[in-house]
Amino acid sequence: MVLLSFSQIPWWALSGFAFIGGVALGWALWSKYKVAGGQLEQQIKDMQSRIDMLEGQLATDKTKFADMEGEIAIAKGKLREAAAETMIWREKASKT
Repeated sequence: MVLLSFSQIPWWALSGFAFIGGVALGWALWSKYKVAGGQLEQQIKDMQSRIDMLEGQLATDKTKFADMEGEIAIAKGKLREAAAETMIWREKASKT
């Protein structure tokens, strides 16, 4: 069995092994994080579509709220008119 020491390996071979190891490690990490990046991009798209949907619902609800406020104002006006009319009838009834 022949054992080699680092002193017997040429400097250019060690540099080549380091280069090839670095390229292999970089390729492995890049492919791993490329997949993770794709998943994050999909999550961002899903969340953006959800935000758009919620903003649409908010606009619809704001319109409904404004309509309801108008209906409440009309109902309060009718209530005031009915109260005033009731007072008039009570005054007329108390005079007779």
